[in-house]
Amino acid sequence: AKVDDKLSLEKLQKEIEGRKVLILVPGYSLKEYENQIQKTIDAENPVVISVNFVDDTREGSYSFFGNKRRYKSCKNSRKSGYTIVTSNINPDNCDDLLINYNRLIKREYELFDNSTIMLLNLLHYLNNDEIMIAGFDGLDANVNKAYAAPFYENYNNEEDYEQINEKLELLLKDYFKVFI
Repeated sequence: AKVDDKLSLEKLQKEIEGRKVLILVPGYSLKEYENQIQKTIDAENPVVISVNFVDDTREGSYSFFGNKRRYKSCKNSRKSGYTIVTSNINPDNCDDLLINYNRLIKREYELFDNSTIMLLNLLHYLNNDEIMIAGFDGLDANVNKAYAAPFYENYNNEEDYEQINEKLELLLKDYFKVFI
């Protein structure tokens, strides 16, 4: 759904202008490299944005949701004013920063609705290319190896994991080739 996202974009622009952004994707490496990630945060002071989960360990961090199921599952932990939601989701909090879904997708890609890629597109739209990513590990049949949080589960078929990972890798490579 198309929405007027001007105020949300302005607020985000003010927040990230001149700052690095650290994207936290809920891959297992968030746990594995927790200390290194925290050292980077302490040294760089980036704007922290988690994808489809709430990072409740850091004051002032944002959460980006491009997935309805993940948005609903985090209802009780979302922070008012620090939740970024794509317009394909019906927000339940008037303080959520609603972003036009069509602005963030590229339909020529099969996985055009990947939330991490949508967030990268949003940051590019806001002219922020100083981006760090942690936890974008890909899919794994072993949920304990695939996700940092035990509640996080994948609804794809295990047979598709390798193919999805390959497509995401190509999408990411293309993103960096085109935008940066």
